[in-house]
Amino acid sequence: MKGYQTLKQFITNNTIESDFIVCKIKHKGIDEPSAIFCTKIEYMHDINKKDKDFGFVFDHHLMFWNKDLLVFKVWLPNGEKDKEFKDVFEAMDSCGIKCNVGKE
Repeated sequence: MKGYQTLKQFITNNTIESDFIVCKIKHKGIDEPSAIFCTKIEYMHDINKKDKDFGFVFDHHLMFWNKDLLVFKVWLPNGEKDKEFKDVFEAMDSCGIKCNVGKE
């Protein structure tokens, strides 16, 4: 159809990339959610059980990028008993974030 442009999307277990992503975050006690506009969402997780300075380290977070600029970062539970989420969508669900790009 003339005048319409389809969004390019690339989705893996750890990454969502699209020309335009809108994420909504619900807050307790506030009616209207906040919005993040980005082009890429990364679910990062790295376990280092024998870090020489800190011992056990579980680096576990979501990063929201607009092109090459980091616009928002969410730290996920990162205790020794916490586990990785199965994908980026499960990680976002755990902290109440929804986006306009979904699994196909």
